[in-house]
Parts: sequence; structure tokens; C-alpha cells
Amino acid sequence: MDFTAIGPSQWWLLGAISCSAGRCPAISETSDSGATWNAIPAPGAPYPAVGTNATSDNVAQLRFANAHDGWAFEPGLYATYNGGQTWTATNLGGAVEELEPGLGKVYAVVFPGPIPQTCNGASNNPCPTFQLWTAPIGSSSWSLDTAPGDIWGGLAVHGDDIYLLPAQDGGAVPGLLISTNQGASFTKSPNVGYGLGCQLSPVTDTVIWVFCATGNFGQASISTDGGMTFNHVNFGPEAPNSSHIAGASSTVAVAVSGGAGMPLEQTSDGGRTFVAVQAAPTATSQWDLIGFTNAEDGYAFSFDPATGAYPPWMLWHTADGGGHWAPLTIH
Repeated sequence: MDFTAIGPSQWWLLGAISCSAGRCPAISETSDSGATWNAIPAPGAPYPAVGTNATSDNVAQLRFANAHDGWAFEPGLYATYNGGQTWTATNLGGAVEELEPGLGKVYAVVFPGPIPQTCNGASNNPCPTFQLWTAPIGSSSWSLDTAPGDIWGGLAVHGDDIYLLPAQDGGAVPGLLISTNQGASFTKSPNVGYGLGCQLSPVTDTVIWVFCATGNFGQASISTDGGMTFNHVNFGPEAPNSSHIAGASSTVAVAVSGGAGMPLEQTSDGGRTFVAVQAAPTATSQWDLIGFTNAEDGYAFSFDPATGAYPPWMLWHTADGGGHWAPLTIH
């Protein structure tokens, strides 16, 4: 279900195992680059049956800031301060949709109430307003950060820098909220591009890769000035909304055009050209959860929805910025 890493060798996987209640959360951890895996306790209620709503006790995502401090969330929130040996439930007054650690702090995007299934930003169908919460890493003392104002989500963190999407207006993304001081204050950039939402992938204090979706297709872009301006890159001029892009450095990124059987593609020239670097395992396989922990080490999942309701996932690793990929055995 999710993957998090704090460096080239230490990673965690959140998944599910069979239990008396059906499917229960499970976490595996490796500290030797995937050569061996160890099960650690997992928090959260059993996963609901397909087609039913999750409860506030469920979790779908996982993040660690270091070997000790981690969080399992969406829509619930659990924290560990001892490497996952024990977990503590936390109530922030709503569903925790996104969470990312930074330098000394952790940030969470929370919606205080049921989330509407659809919205277009118009006055008769408004999009929900989310909240930003923050806590010191290693502490359970969360506080509401009102500095960004009304937000839509899109949380990304790099060091002390925080990036958020403001509340939408008529279905457009009107700009980017940027903090360079751990959320004490925010500035608003001009239009981040276009679309209904954007996935942000910051790699330095000034370089951010982004993919913005629209009603039909999306567009990848890069900013080299900390998010104030964005320039389109030559990946998928009409890429499906389910496409992804993950930055490794100011010149290197890996992307995939959403859809069955599409390959991973890499750019090494700042987005001017993309070349296929890893084929999908099968004609019906898809890619997800692409990311990098540094300029060389990256990770991606492949899955095949044609194999069943809960298909097996394959974890892939690259050690050269996405030029070459190899699947890992998880046991």
C-alpha cells in the first residue's frame, strides 16, 4: 500500500496480511537495502471490504523521519517513537490525508469532516478546505498552522521548505503556497500551471518537478526558482491524469504515462528529452509510488490489476538515478 525510506539502505513497506477480520495492516522493514526484511507491529483497524468506506482507525500511508520516529495515516493517525515497536493513536479532529516530515518538524494535511466525493470550486459545489497541522519530530504535541490560509493539499516538504496548493477557484490551481521557514509564513506564487491538482516533487531548495492533472490529460513541469515560475517539460504533452513524475536532481527525473503496460521513462537533461528505461513487467501492469531518497537511489512499485482485487506488488530499485531498475524480493 505504501513505501517510505530514510536513505539508500533503510526502508519500510506498508501492506496487508490475512487475519481473522479479513485483511489487517502489516509493516516490513529492511536496513540492508532489501536483502532481508523484518516484520514490525502495525497499527490501525482491519481494512474494510471492497466498496465500503474506511473508518478513522484505518491507515493507508506510512512515513519515517529517522530510524525511530514514524507515522501511519489516512484517515487515522498513529505515531511511533521507537522504530515501530509501539504506536500511539492521535486525533487531529479529522481525516489525515497527507503527511511529510522535514528538518525537525512533521506536517499533516487534515480535513475536519467528511470529504465530498466531487467538487468543482464553484460556489454551488465548493471544494473542501483542508488544514495544516505541525509537530516537532519526536513529539505528540500537534498544533494548527493558520499561516497558509485555505488549502487544498498537495503537501511537499524539502528541509525547512513547505509547498501546498491553495484552495481551488473554479477547478483551477491558482498558484502555489511556499514557506521557507517551517510554516511560520507563506508566499503565493503565480499560477503553478493548470489543472485540478498537482503532485509536487522538490529535490533542492530551488528545484521542483511537478505533474498537474486536468479533466482529461495533464502536464509535467519544472521550477528552478523555488516554485515561483514553472516551465513545461517534454513528457507526455497529453499524459493521462494518472501519470507520475519524481525528481532525482535538477536535471534527472523519472516519469510514467499512466495506463497499462507503459514504461518508466527518464530525463537526464532537465526535461528536454525522455527515454524509456524500464518496461512494465506485463502488458497490463501499472507503476505507482515512484520516488527518490537522493540523486541516485530511487524506488517504484509495479502492480497488475488484472490479477485480482488485491494483486501482488513488485518493488523496484535504482542506484543510478533511474537509468537502470531491478526488482527486489520481499520476504
